[in-house]
Amino acid sequence: MLWAGTQVGTSPGKPKSYGAVGETVFGFGFFVAMIFPALIVSPPADRYNYIPAAGLCFLYGEFIIWLYGLFRENPAPLSGEKLGQGRFKQPLVLGWMLTALISAHIFVLGFASVYRTSAWRDSLTLWSDVLKKYPLEYMAYYGRGNAYNAAGQFRGAFADFNRCLELRPGYWKALANRGRTFAEIKEYDKAVSDYGAAIAINPAEVQLFINRGNAYFLKEDYDRAVKDYDRALAISPYLTKAAENRRIAVGKSGRQLVKSRRK
Repeated sequence: MLWAGTQVGTSPGKPKSYGAVGETVFGFGFFVAMIFPALIVSPPADRYNYIPAAGLCFLYGEFIIWLYGLFRENPAPLSGEKLGQGRFKQPLVLGWMLTALISAHIFVLGFASVYRTSAWRDSLTLWSDVLKKYPLEYMAYYGRGNAYNAAGQFRGAFADFNRCLELRPGYWKALANRGRTFAEIKEYDKAVSDYGAAIAINPAEVQLFINRGNAYFLKEDYDRAVKDYDRALAISPYLTKAAENRRIAVGKSGRQLVKSRRK
C-alpha cells in the first residue's frame, strides 16, 4: 500500500499538480471518505483501514516530491568539515534525509505490526483486545463466548453469552450458542430452554430445530426429538443428518414404547 501510494505521488507522468493545498485535500479527503463507512461498522476492524490508507500513502509520496524539490531548487546551504570537500553534496544530504524518513516509517510500521500480531494470536486474544477498546460491544462478547466454547472453557463462555444478552436482549444467536454450551456440559433441559427461546425469535432458522432435537435425543425424549427433526426437514428437506437422526430417534422411541408396555 505504501509503495502504491508513493508511486502515484512520484509518477513522472502524473497530471498537472493542483498545488499543495489541493493534493492535501485530496489525500485527506480520500482517507476520510473511505474510513467513514468503517466507523459505523460494529465493531470496526483493522481490515477496513487498508483502502483508506491509500490516501495517506499518496500524501507520503507527495511529501517526498516536495522534499526533493526543496533541495533541487535551493542548493544545499549546509556546510561542514572536510569530508573531502568544503560542503556536503546536495544528493548526499537528500539521501540521508530520505533514508532517515523511510527508515523511521518502516520502524513504526514494524512495531505496529508486532504489536497487532500479539492481539491476533488466537480468537480469545483478538476478542479480548476488541473488548478493551469497546467494553459495551455485544458482538465482541458473543465472539469471545464462541472462542471460549471452542476452547472448552465453558465458564468463560457462559459469562460472555450472559453479558452479550444483557447488552442485547433477545439476540437469538447468543441464546442458541449458550444452549449449545449447556449441551456440552450435559445440562440438556437448559439447552432445550435456550433453543426454544431462540426459535421463538427466529423460527425460520433450521439449525435451531436440529440442535433442540439433538438435545431432546440426548435426554432420551425421542418423541420431541422426532418432532423437531420433522420441523427442520419441513424447512429444508435435504438435510441428510437430520433425516438420519430422525430415523434413529423413531427407532428408539418405538423401543421405548415396547418396553413401557411390557412393564
